[in-house]
Amino acid sequence: MNIFYIILLFIFAIPTSSIVLPQDFKEVMDNTVIHDTGTTTSEDVAVIKSDSDIKGSHFNLVENLNAAEILNSPEYDDVTSYFFAYYTEGKSDTLMKAALLESELNVVPEPEPLKFLFFGDIMLDRYVKTIIERNRVDYIFSDLKAVNFFDNRDLISANLEGAVTNGGEHYKPIHSNDFAFSPEVIDSIKDYGFNFFSISNNHLSDQGDIGIKETETNLSALGINYSGCRDGLVDECSVRIVEINGKKIGMLGLSMVYSKLDLDKLSDTVNNLAKETDLIFANVHWGIEYVHQFNQQQQIFAHKLIDLGVDIIVGHHPHVVQGMEMYKNKPIFYSLGNFVFDQYFSQATQTGLALGMELKDDNLSILFHPFKSNITKPILLTDDDKSNFLAQYIQWSTLNPEQIDQVKDGGIKL
Repeated sequence: MNIFYIILLFIFAIPTSSIVLPQDFKEVMDNTVIHDTGTTTSEDVAVIKSDSDIKGSHFNLVENLNAAEILNSPEYDDVTSYFFAYYTEGKSDTLMKAALLESELNVVPEPEPLKFLFFGDIMLDRYVKTIIERNRVDYIFSDLKAVNFFDNRDLISANLEGAVTNGGEHYKPIHSNDFAFSPEVIDSIKDYGFNFFSISNNHLSDQGDIGIKETETNLSALGINYSGCRDGLVDECSVRIVEINGKKIGMLGLSMVYSKLDLDKLSDTVNNLAKETDLIFANVHWGIEYVHQFNQQQQIFAHKLIDLGVDIIVGHHPHVVQGMEMYKNKPIFYSLGNFVFDQYFSQATQTGLALGMELKDDNLSILFHPFKSNITKPILLTDDDKSNFLAQYIQWSTLNPEQIDQVKDGGIKL
């Protein structure tokens, strides 16, 4: 191998009167210049040898420093750079490194993970309506907002326990438990990031067919996505596909409180949904009220959903938290309990669970956020209160030892 130059010193000075570059950005700029220098012709560089000697030779970098590094002063604004290099006839590592650098600079950044937040039942009528009229909806969510709980979520969902009628109107016949909310109230909670509701439950039809139609119309007008039909029905209204950062998320809404679901129609629905989506959530309204332990009917149906292609099941209706299990490495949360409700007669009906989920690539991590309500105002549990809740939650659940350890730590990874 012939070495044409024992050493060359290239000095590149960049004026600093207008900007100060951070150290890491200086290095990127230097490497870009090195790449340009290593591939240049002799007309661009002052040399001692003749053109014929340099043409076709390779540029080899010995050292690259700048003034801040030489003076050991990272805060120094002078960005003059010093390259010590030589040319050879042999193979050059520098050009290979420069090509690698160029490819790294052009790498498309990884997509951001998708972040979800799921709650249980939200009911904004009766005494909750009175609280909102007195104190505005901000009163209800103030403690969660104070800890930035709603921030940086791509989708925030809850089970909307009632109809969204024009003006919050109640239509005859009036039932003993008869819920309706105005679009204005729903719009006010949209400010907290709520952008999806499961509406398939036993109270969607409280205001009859007109109430269902107005619910769909009003939610659409507010720009809020939803899925779900009346109790016991599987139809086009059961499904919604939400696209977030290029991912298609299937949202399935089902209710089986009073009526059984058509399994054949459900099978076709889930199979078709699986072909169009990257991930499927099923919100299911089911179970026995005020009972923490899920029952066999729920379990059989949950396993059927996962066999069909559902990835995650989020349950509600019992008004208390029920346990969870994993089936084929898919999580089933049988009930998240009440989120916002006026059932003040027990601690269990005023304790709920929120699920924070993050999907990155094909990896899903889930964090447990238990809370207690103080007259309809949810407050997150922390420290011993949270640990005690999770210990009880494990008792309601069917989990293996590894899963139990994860839940004790406040989350689970898939």
